[in-house]
Amino acid sequence: MNYTIKPYKTDIHGWTFIDPTTKRSEAENALVAGMDVMLDRIYSATGSKYFALTFSDVSIDDKACYMQLEWIGGDKCNNLNIGNFYRDVGSGLNGWLCPVLFDYFKEEAPDNLYFYVDSI
Repeated sequence: MNYTIKPYKTDIHGWTFIDPTTKRSEAENALVAGMDVMLDRIYSATGSKYFALTFSDVSIDDKACYMQLEWIGGDKCNNLNIGNFYRDVGSGLNGWLCPVLFDYFKEEAPDNLYFYVDSI
């Protein structure tokens, strides 16, 4: 499945997003613990403060992949509610995704996540 969010940076929560389908707050959707660094890199590379981030557990053939993340550990099936760690294949950066990931991937944290970026 493909999902698109529009992350933005705040003074209080850093990188976050609002997705009306999940009904979670900015604080619950904060992207921290390495994911913020990855988003800073996307922000620097796009030159746009606003961008759409499409993420998928499978490669999207007709889009250029910006980052490929591979699962390196955590709570694969959300039994402990502790989140999951991913490594960017290109840069080697690690980041943590909180259990909000399971709002999108219900059964299991994906082995791979592919990030696609569009300026808005």
